Amino acid sequence: VLGRIVAAVRRRGAEHATPLTVLSCDNLSGNGDHTGRLVREFAAELPDAEELLGFLEQRVTFPNSMVDRIVPATTDAERDLVAAGTGWADRIPVPAEPFSMWVLEDRFAAGRPAWDRAGAVLSDDVHAYEELKLRLLNGTHSLLAYLGALTGCPTIPDAAARSEIREAAHRVLREEYLPSVRVPDGVDVDRYERELFERWDNSALGHRCHQVGSDGSVKLRQRIPVPALEALDRGAVPHLLALTVAGYLTCLAPLGGFDPGPVAARMGDPVAERLREAARSCTGGSDLAALALTDFHLLGDDLAGREQFTRRVGELVDLLHTAGPAAATAEALAAPAPVLGETR
Repeated sequence: VLGRIVAAVRRRGAEHATPLTVLSCDNLSGNGDHTGRLVREFAAELPDAEELLGFLEQRVTFPNSMVDRIVPATTDAERDLVAAGTGWADRIPVPAEPFSMWVLEDRFAAGRPAWDRAGAVLSDDVHAYEELKLRLLNGTHSLLAYLGALTGCPTIPDAAARSEIREAAHRVLREEYLPSVRVPDGVDVDRYERELFERWDNSALGHRCHQVGSDGSVKLRQRIPVPALEALDRGAVPHLLALTVAGYLTCLAPLGGFDPGPVAARMGDPVAERLREAARSCTGGSDLAALALTDFHLLGDDLAGREQFTRRVGELVDLLHTAGPAAATAEALAAPAPVLGETR
């Protein structure tokens, strides 16, 4: 892919020398910055590197972008629906929710299509929108998925319909994620929160808890550390972030003799086998939490050294195993809420 982009840049520079925009539409944070860096590294290895790099510097831009739309995994139900409605067999129809948000960094080399007229947001601060999505949407989504799975809920709407899980989702969003977020100009947080719960309540979408909960070792590392560290630095324990991690560990690597249920059993994760092997030697939640967070650095180096957080995760792992998700959630909700910092 990089080679094709560089070939296009070379051809554009040789034939027209007109500006070129390379717009990334993947789900990687800072996607334009990453693409630009990789393209320049590739170009630097070629015989005409000096000419290519000059054109890249002067005439080519790589805007960042962010897309927010819940897209469940395609099933036979969607394939059958498309076939019945169109007469065509489509093996990969994409189900999606009505909501969509597309944020583009307004850094185009030679004008751009009028995507803003169709609802796209043009901004100089895409990263702030990424933070909003990554923590308020994705982070809270993880809590819904793990508590839902442990309660036997197959879908996110099923999980969100349970009063204790719903309260935990509201509280983790407001009290533990939001203080770590720099809210973009023009975003109404109250409205954003209402829209999130409306999206999670969409039973027609059929978004599965096991899909949202899969690959937690990658997802939680992007969502948990910054808000957890900021709370700990204020002298507070983020109990619901700890519950999210405890739910993940209980779903993916339960202690001996505990069955997290069929929904959790369908979750996949690149470190699942390693965690399960470690769990076999653990006698309690404190052992499992220490192995995952301190020894394996599951959530990164900075949080690995925060013993208070690791201990709280271990306590909640034990509660999930012995008293169940409803009791563990109630205990986390009853704990003192973090002292709120100003939303950035």
